Amino acid sequence: MKEVKRFLIFFKPYKIILINIGIATFVATIINLIPPWLIKLLVDDALPYQDLSLLNIIVAVQLFVFLNSKYISVIEGFLLIYVEQKVSIDINKKLYEHVFQLPLKFYENNGTGDIIHLFMQDIEIIRSFIARLIVQVSVNFFVLIVLIVILLVINLKLSLICIFIVFLYGINANIFKNRIFSTAKDIGEKTSDLYSYLYQNFSSIKEIKILLLSRIMERKYLRGLSDLFRLLIKNFKLGIKVGLISDIFPMLAWVCIISIGGREVMNGALTIGALMAFVNYLERMYEPIKGLSDIYSTLQASIPAMKRVLKIMDKPKEFRELKEVKKDISFIEGKVEFRSVNFGYIKDRFVLNNINLKIDAGKKIAVVGPSGSGKSTLVNLLVRFYDITSGSVYIDGINIRQINLDKLRNNIGLVSQGAKLFPLTIKENIRLGKRNSTDDEIIEAAKLANAHDFINSLSDGYDTMYGEKGILLSGGETQRVILARAIL
Repeated sequence: MKEVKRFLIFFKPYKIILINIGIATFVATIINLIPPWLIKLLVDDALPYQDLSLLNIIVAVQLFVFLNSKYISVIEGFLLIYVEQKVSIDINKKLYEHVFQLPLKFYENNGTGDIIHLFMQDIEIIRSFIARLIVQVSVNFFVLIVLIVILLVINLKLSLICIFIVFLYGINANIFKNRIFSTAKDIGEKTSDLYSYLYQNFSSIKEIKILLLSRIMERKYLRGLSDLFRLLIKNFKLGIKVGLISDIFPMLAWVCIISIGGREVMNGALTIGALMAFVNYLERMYEPIKGLSDIYSTLQASIPAMKRVLKIMDKPKEFRELKEVKKDISFIEGKVEFRSVNFGYIKDRFVLNNINLKIDAGKKIAVVGPSGSGKSTLVNLLVRFYDITSGSVYIDGINIRQINLDKLRNNIGLVSQGAKLFPLTIKENIRLGKRNSTDDEIIEAAKLANAHDFINSLSDGYDTMYGEKGILLSGGETQRVILARAIL
């Protein structure tokens, strides 16, 4: 339950609304307990004694119950959906902010599909469950107690039989909890794997086509779908089994009550109206019991989703600057120095060994070497995508670990081979390099990147939309726009 407690925090801002939902649910439930007693009055008093005024009161009260319960249920449903969606947005915001502050190693170790699954599936499971948990548990418990009291008032013997059967019902729910949890966990993991597989395929579509891998990838995907199908069928069968066994208990209670209660009526110890009311209340008693049982089952299915989200939220954020920040720079001259730098992406396997390098401000240099020799790694360390294993990196004589990370990156323009444009206009893509830049500054940067002429030749010039809903650029054109962004 510790997972549930951590997500309850997201509902705290909406506690007033949740209290109102609880009150509405409670009132609607209590109102719905009136009709069985009306049946008792009708059968035992109004009809036998031909009491017309009582009959009219019964009809009026029944109409009042129907209209008010429907009105309250509509208000309750609207407020519950409102809270669920607001909490979903809050959890998404919190997770989104955290994920983008995690180091690159996190993205290397976790598939993109797994991360997308958190946002698209897991958060939806969590928000729906927690909202109903908060409202329904307390209300269902209270209503269950009220119903037990009413049944005890009507007939003690029949009530004790019902309480014993309810006890058996609870034991049945507990028996299946581990299997429900395990199946839900497997379904979540398999779905996440399929998300990742699809993303990998679509992001590598050129390689798949040139290597004629589409059939192989398709077969692997279909195997994954088949595994998911088997898990879903297993879960469905488990649900049927739990449902069928659970349905036995209400029928068992009904048989006992009619059998024993019928004899009580024949012996004159119980009125027909009282028996009818008892049976009606008994049927209503299984609604809160089933509600609590469903919440318990849903809890077992929701815990894996909570654990997956919390596992990401608990990961340490990207390394920040040291506590003794020496300088919150706003401008970098550009003198770079690597002193005895060692670094490896894998522990005890260095890509860079004792690197010492000095680059004066304003100098243009080329780092040449075979693939895998660490050329890109030098840049990755300079912008602190990774932290060095040992040694130091300096910019303008300042250890980069003593520089505010955002300020450091704001002063470095990076154009990598795999750099991408965003689905924005060309102007907006360039402006990402400097948020408050003017149109003249954007044009000047584009000219320096040799991109101005081809941008002007586009249908809407700098206002041309890039991406699936706009135009697509060649690799060279894309690089020039990205270079303009870096220059800016």
